[in-house]
Amino acid sequence: MRRRVLALLRGWRHGLADEIWFEEVVNLAPVSRDLLPGADVEDCRRFFAFTGTHPDELPDGAWAVKEWRRRVEPRTTDDGWRVAELARAIYNARKDDPRFVVPAGLDPIDLPVTKLERSVHLWQQGSRLYRGAENNAPSAGSLLGIVSSSNDRIQVEALGAAETFWAAGRAPSWAGD
Repeated sequence: MRRRVLALLRGWRHGLADEIWFEEVVNLAPVSRDLLPGADVEDCRRFFAFTGTHPDELPDGAWAVKEWRRRVEPRTTDDGWRVAELARAIYNARKDDPRFVVPAGLDPIDLPVTKLERSVHLWQQGSRLYRGAENNAPSAGSLLGIVSSSNDRIQVEALGAAETFWAAGRAPSWAGD
């Protein structure tokens, strides 16, 4: 049934600009995307990869594609953000827009290099996490680590359960809250 629905959707998009179909493809859940012809998925990835790395090299008259790319971001699903080529294309189109907020689930590794690599220091004070450079350390708190970034983005994730911290997979009897 899902395959038939996808074929119907593809038929509706036939005759429209390719990027309209590509937006549909990239926003599908992976289980649905896997049901599409491989050429559609590969064309979609190549399209977003090209527009993300060569934003100013679109052919004359492609202003509509450039403008469309700016409007893609609010319609992008969580599954779409996980496609690195789309994430880079949107980021490149919107990175200079002060209203653009990078989605929390977007892995910084998928974003293009925009600056020289620099160290980012992470401090914790109570339940808060702070970032900065060595020369602007907070007046209190503990240095947790130093990471490198070449796009000024870092990602910090909490461990799932407390037990994932311990090598044996569970807390020893002496450890408690």
